[in-house]
Amino acid sequence: MKNQIKVIILPLYYSNSKYNIYEYNKTNKNHLEIVKADELLSDLSNNFNISQIDIIGGEISLLSDFYFDMLYNLCKIYSKKINVYTNFIKVNKSIINNCTSLNVICNFNEFNTDIEQVFHNINATDKTINLKSLDISCIKNPDKIIGILNNTNIKSFEIIPSRFINFKSYEFFENVVKIYLDKVKLMKFAFQNKLQLDNVLPIDNYNTEKIFITPDGKYALQQFIDNKPDLLEFDNILNLKEELDKMEKISTVYCKKCNSKLVCMSNYFFDMSYDNVSCCGFKNLIEQYKQRSK
Repeated sequence: MKNQIKVIILPLYYSNSKYNIYEYNKTNKNHLEIVKADELLSDLSNNFNISQIDIIGGEISLLSDFYFDMLYNLCKIYSKKINVYTNFIKVNKSIINNCTSLNVICNFNEFNTDIEQVFHNINATDKTINLKSLDISCIKNPDKIIGILNNTNIKSFEIIPSRFINFKSYEFFENVVKIYLDKVKLMKFAFQNKLQLDNVLPIDNYNTEKIFITPDGKYALQQFIDNKPDLLEFDNILNLKEELDKMEKISTVYCKKCNSKLVCMSNYFFDMSYDNVSCCGFKNLIEQYKQRSK
């Protein structure tokens, strides 16, 4: 039986904003070639079960309509579930035409013309909008943020962990989520973090390996150097699978004693040495949520 994976396609690195989920090689102007994307997806499909494909960036609204049409239609060949992420500062016609829903990345630390344009574009579209923001952007003025979101055309809101991951940021993310959990009754939208905590199940967990496809036409896995994320690239699928095997062995050793093993909220995995604080599966948050729900 093939192992399940999620594929994250980065068709470009550069952006029209300094706020992105993935900020690798921002000076790299390369675009992923569609023929190469097809080749890489085909190899992945032959070796794994692709549960979903995320098209992110950089900022994908900077792609031409023709390019995005080709990329999106290619992805539909390999997966029934395709997630598209944009900062929505700029509206790309092809993205709007192809997608019934959009994941919009928003930075609440910068209440400027960009964020005004983002909310204008959100309210002007009939697409389903799922808003996402890093925890560091959500810590100040949560009541103000919830008030703003209640007046926008969004379906859901999710707080996502900071990209600079270490044991302190685990606690930071957990504490920010808890602040918003206490304010759920004020929300006119779905709070995605609560839904995740309500449905921490083996069939819907975040432990599925995430394999990146870079603008340079290579496979990659996320790694952490000095607690900062980077991409480790691979020229062929054999080397990729060898690295995945190593990661699985490390994960098995680290997680074997955990009560939430394989039913956690892990976005990433990397070698950790601090067992008593929390982890990338946010086990403390899960346990505390279970207690408060009793």
